[in-house]
Amino acid sequence: MLGFLYVNQGKLAEAEKMYEQALQEYEKALDLKHTSTLDIVNNLSLLYADQGKLMKTEKILLYVNQGKLMKAEKMYEQALQEQEKALDLKHTSTLCTVNNLDHLYVNQGKLAEAEKMYEQTLQEKEKALDLKHTSTLHTVNNLGHLYVNQDKLMKAEKMYEQALQEYENALDLNNVKKYRPALTTMTNRGDLYMK
Repeated sequence: MLGFLYVNQGKLAEAEKMYEQALQEYEKALDLKHTSTLDIVNNLSLLYADQGKLMKTEKILLYVNQGKLMKAEKMYEQALQEQEKALDLKHTSTLCTVNNLDHLYVNQGKLAEAEKMYEQTLQEKEKALDLKHTSTLHTVNNLGHLYVNQDKLMKAEKMYEQALQEYENALDLNNVKKYRPALTTMTNRGDLYMK
């Protein structure tokens, strides 16, 4: 969780160090197939991708970035099946994998499937975490972005406005302007208004 906090604060080098250390410890204590280990691998992969360190990115994201979308889809679906068995659909680790599968569907142009999964993910996150949780708001932003790709601009605007309002409620206006996910939502809303 400290790695996640560092990412949200923009301290990517510290987050990378925490995730790499956690991965080594999880592999020793558990194994690579354990859901907790897979969650760390996933977070580290996303961090590497955010930093542009594609050579270090775990196999799944490399497959995505190299256009091997079908292989990536199989890997995500397999991870999701294992997490649903070991945990359940409402567990945050499982929801993280569902969110990544949503991104993959968008990259594949499977927008209807992505929409269905994003909406399901949002419902589950609202139940498990609540609407004000930053992870839930990230999904609201992603759903808004998907709606833009589908030319559902009114729905997209609603999602962006909802996310920004909740970010302001949770963080206050001054902190929202410093919080990277909220800034992404602001940028996305601005891009929407330019259409």
